[in-house]
Amino acid sequence: MFTACINLEEVPDLGATVAAENSCDGMFISCYNLKKAPALPATTLDDNCYHLMFAGCVNLTEAPELPATVMKDSCYFSMFASCISLDKAPVLPAKELAKGCYMEMFVGCTNLVEAPELPATVMKNSCYESMFNSCISLEKAPELPAEELANKCYGEMFAGCGKLNYIKVGITTLDNEINATENWVDGVDSLGVFIFPCGSKYDKHGVSEVPDSFKIIASPIVVFQNPDKEELWRDTIECDVVPEYPLEEKGEPFYREGLVFKGWDVEPHVHVTPDTYYYTAVYEEKTDTTTVESNWLCFTAEAPKS
Repeated sequence: MFTACINLEEVPDLGATVAAENSCDGMFISCYNLKKAPALPATTLDDNCYHLMFAGCVNLTEAPELPATVMKDSCYFSMFASCISLDKAPVLPAKELAKGCYMEMFVGCTNLVEAPELPATVMKNSCYESMFNSCISLEKAPELPAEELANKCYGEMFAGCGKLNYIKVGITTLDNEINATENWVDGVDSLGVFIFPCGSKYDKHGVSEVPDSFKIIASPIVVFQNPDKEELWRDTIECDVVPEYPLEEKGEPFYREGLVFKGWDVEPHVHVTPDTYYYTAVYEEKTDTTTVESNWLCFTAEAPKS
């Protein structure tokens, strides 16, 4: 409808609450001067309804709310492809996915730094395929809680995201016969952490596995530290164990003269999710301990029974 209207700055209201098949497919492709998308209140979607809707809108900085909770095939496919000025994705509340529903949704959004939460736990074929491909500013992946995968559901999802440094998944292994994670971290070369559920033994690295430069965490790591982040003790524990600072081995924590250790800012407790958890020491001013002892007249015996 408005393809390549390069001077279009203001768009009409789109008040429909039902988005029919292909209804907005490519509607604003390459509208270079469009900065704000119109409201999209539809809660009932159909196949390809928003496919390529804002692709190539290089000055788009504000995405619309997307309230739908049930997806249809390819409904958001490439919706914001190459929107290089978009730095924050809209909330995506859907827990029921469809084939290719988020495929390439933000591909080439080079300034995207904040990804949306992805709460769905049941995957569909290609549902997240290439969703954040080439988002070179993205550092933290959204948590992926699904415990079972589908064909290419994560395929090339973070390929080209060179700054990515954090991925957390709900699956215990990336071994699969359905190409679910095919090339999903190709080009991810920064230092980072990859968090599996407790008890996972997965230790493979590669473009379809864990990024080569990532450390795998499959158990809680606890760090006891001083207020200035000085590390006092670090330990890897089991998921059903309460962390404990080794007082007998390390002695009471010390920060500086005039302070006494009073405990930790958080009471040590069981951590059922693998991650790094911090306990910061709490100190109080030492009270005055001066007594009359300093004025006593002291007699010292030089021999027993003297």
